[in-house]
Amino acid sequence: MKSYSSVEKYIAAQPTIVRPALKQMRQIVKKHAPGAQEKISYGMPGYFFHGMLCYFAGFKAHYTFFARPRALQDFGEELKKYSTSKAGIRIAFGKPVPAGLFTRIVKASVKANLRDAMAKEMLKNSMRKK
Repeated sequence: MKSYSSVEKYIAAQPTIVRPALKQMRQIVKKHAPGAQEKISYGMPGYFFHGMLCYFAGFKAHYTFFARPRALQDFGEELKKYSTSKAGIRIAFGKPVPAGLFTRIVKASVKANLRDAMAKEMLKNSMRKK
């Protein structure tokens, strides 16, 4: 696995055909999860906000947007037209980024992570009071 020191370097190292899609996915995440920490994790761009939000990566013949499996469950009907895995949505090179879908997934992931963080904090506070 290659090591990259930044998302910019990761994108620059990818084939020319996939760079626009990777840049667009990055813009979507940064716009709709402005507080997310961006870093290279598992050799690809990853975004974290009270836990993992999403990753994306370029591969041999496709690019993939990864989200928590739980986040993708709510989008099952929309995902039927894509090649998917448990946590990834694969898009063939040359196909447009499904920006609306990815935006909704990022927004749902932010909400879910905030909800989980608040629940953990409430539980922690209730345990302190005992």
